[in-house]
Amino acid sequence: ITDMTSYRKLGLHCDGTNGGTTFTDVTGKTVTPNGNVQISTAQYPSLTGKTSSAYFDGTGDYLTVPDSADLELGSNNFTLRAMVRISAYSPSFGGAYYFALMSKDEASSRGFNVQVIGTSSSYTTLRFNGFSDNSTFTTVDAAFGFSLNTWYLIDVVRSGNLIYLFVDGVLLNPGGTSFSRTIQNT
Repeated sequence: ITDMTSYRKLGLHCDGTNGGTTFTDVTGKTVTPNGNVQISTAQYPSLTGKTSSAYFDGTGDYLTVPDSADLELGSNNFTLRAMVRISAYSPSFGGAYYFALMSKDEASSRGFNVQVIGTSSSYTTLRFNGFSDNSTFTTVDAAFGFSLNTWYLIDVVRSGNLIYLFVDGVLLNPGGTSFSRTIQNT
């Protein structure tokens, strides 16, 4: 068995005391909270030793990490992973209903984003967007019916020129989806 921790480039366990705003990256990167994102002990995934999570109320909350060469995906293989619990549906953003789980994506410098997409009363799709420049991108979508107040383990995996989307270890797009882009260094 290979020790995969040497491949980890960012890891936020979101451990801490209720209401805390310190988010520690296991690789040592500085994490800055924005809005009123905070540690919550009210909800957390049932993992051994886990007693807290990050709480984002849906109004301007996010975490940032300074740019780093080891966060550039390029044409390399990668895995993006998140444990999420959705407690409400998204407001409309110009008629679209979605939220970003993680991104290296600004309007003037786009790399990638992982989103959950739906309607005003359901979440139906896991999405990965990968940009080779600010306006050229490939979208990989997979259908999944997310329920409110349920923990999900989400993985986006690139292996060669394929993207695989998983929820709770179940492959949503069997055989993968073609993805030959080199993701822009942003």
